[in-house]
Amino acid sequence: MISNRSYKYIEIVGDAKVIIEDLHNLFSIIINSGNLTVNNCTIELLQMRNNAIAYLENCSFPDIEGFGSMLFSMLSTQGITCYDNSHLYINNSIISSGIMKLFNVAETTITNSEILAVFLFQESRVIISYSEVRIIRVTASSSMGYALNILHSSTEYLLTNFWKNHSISSWSLLVLI
Repeated sequence: MISNRSYKYIEIVGDAKVIIEDLHNLFSIIINSGNLTVNNCTIELLQMRNNAIAYLENCSFPDIEGFGSMLFSMLSTQGITCYDNSHLYINNSIISSGIMKLFNVAETTITNSEILAVFLFQESRVIISYSEVRIIRVTASSSMGYALNILHSSTEYLLTNFWKNHSISSWSLLVLI
């Protein structure tokens, strides 16, 4: 358990179970497997791989204001990246800068949160409920149901691209706003 310390970089490898609480000094987390719970923290970067599972509760990413904040967010390294078969659960959090990107078969569930942007690739999936997401880009297909499921939420921009893979012939999207 990490609490009230000054860290810049945390790497989690193996079947470790890590809990981080009340850190607000912009730190980065890389989790390659294992289980992570982050409560009441300000994070700069989160990267997940393999079978990692992470829970973000009441967290935020640094807020960048002023002209060019959107461009900076899209070009910066800060944000969330989920690869492989990782699972991310976000609740009561504000990610107003940086982009959340999901690759391979990564899955994310977002509840009661504000997110700048979510980009889905390959067979990744996201469920968004009672949240505000400014930009959603779907370039994903799912053989297990929907790539994107939005319930009781709002978005400004929903961008979708159809692509076909020799082993995946379905593309699906469910939006209930």
